[in-house]
Amino acid sequence: MTAKEYLAWAYSLIPVIKEERQKIEVFIHWAAGPLIAGIKPAALVQIPGSHGLAGIWKKTGAALCLSWDISALPLREGKGGILVLLYRPRQLAKKITTGAAARYLSSLAYPADQGLEACLEHLKNHFNKIESTKLFPHEIGIFLGYPLGDVIGFCSDHYCAGGSLCCGYWKVYHRPEKAKRTFARMDAARMALVRNTLKNNELRNNEGRAHLSPWTALR
Repeated sequence: MTAKEYLAWAYSLIPVIKEERQKIEVFIHWAAGPLIAGIKPAALVQIPGSHGLAGIWKKTGAALCLSWDISALPLREGKGGILVLLYRPRQLAKKITTGAAARYLSSLAYPADQGLEACLEHLKNHFNKIESTKLFPHEIGIFLGYPLGDVIGFCSDHYCAGGSLCCGYWKVYHRPEKAKRTFARMDAARMALVRNTLKNNELRNNEGRAHLSPWTALR
């Protein structure tokens, strides 16, 4: 079973999970596993209103973030659910307030010299200025831990119709083999977290049969 197949299978289980905390844990592990595993400094997660997920997040999100040692910044809320930036403060601050990333954000009017909170406030204001809920500021990639060269490449590609070398969790314009290895690590982190959550709670389907085959396939 491929990573894509396993993650699709895991997502299909969410509607049948009855216990609220387990339901939202499986979803966040599915959506933001690389952040929870410490691979990325942040994750942008659209928590849908379907299956009660947005409502469950409002009730349990603070406690879950505390247990994972992460923070959450709501960016948008509407009929489609809640868009949240989940992040590790120290890791993200180091990423966006130092070095070339900070200089690039400063060139986009981000107050990188004023620290993490000022940058997050600027990011949220930028989201608020975008009318379409399907669009995002291109620089969000820096917050999400994407290589700066790929973020700049994406911006150039968007306006100049260039070409990426490969595409996974983001479009890659430099060092594709390294990016592919990172994508594999991210897939593995998501699968491991979801698998452990499901195994620990002994989730069963409506016919009473345990959903064990994907776990067995991944051992």
